[in-house]
Amino acid sequence: LFDTLTGAVLRTLEVTADNPEKKILQFNGAGDQLACLGGDEVILWNPQTAAKIRAFHFPGETVQLLNPEGTVVATSSSRRIRLWDTTTGRLLRSLNGASTEVLNLSFDPDGRRLLSSHATGIDGVVNLWPTGIGEEIASVRTSDKSGRRILFARDGSRFYSCSKTEAAAWDLTENLRSWTFSGESGGYRDLAIHPVDGSILISEFD
Repeated sequence: LFDTLTGAVLRTLEVTADNPEKKILQFNGAGDQLACLGGDEVILWNPQTAAKIRAFHFPGETVQLLNPEGTVVATSSSRRIRLWDTTTGRLLRSLNGASTEVLNLSFDPDGRRLLSSHATGIDGVVNLWPTGIGEEIASVRTSDKSGRRILFARDGSRFYSCSKTEAAAWDLTENLRSWTFSGESGGYRDLAIHPVDGSILISEFD
């Protein structure tokens, strides 16, 4: 953890556990919990004290991300999504019914809905799930099957998707595409939303 003004190291957290695939770092919304996720494992720390809070293994699952409060961790296994309690490790619910393998997940700002992207033969599908019910309530088709990033807008009214060939915004009320950005490039890699003004940043290869 670094001081953003000076670059000085504030503290170091040792990620000592079984799975070497942990490569994702995520703070909860309050900033008082830091998670390292990857493979079938999640480790939680207090970033102020560098104290390890707890760690969980979910055999057969791929750990994807925390909800905004840090109380739920989402995992995937092929076409199935599971939600787990980060205090007890207990399974909260399973989201089933997707037709193809899960690629990426994103919670909305209040954690009540979950986006999942999936590959199909020639394009991609993004599904919207209510996390309290466990049923798919909306679905859209993206232009290709790479599904590199999906993110909710700050107010939860739309989501943004980034694939290899384009980035797009989708209106969740009408299930329609609001806009598309594409061009001649080596492929889009990632997408981020500015936390204050909501502007979109897209990175591309070459």
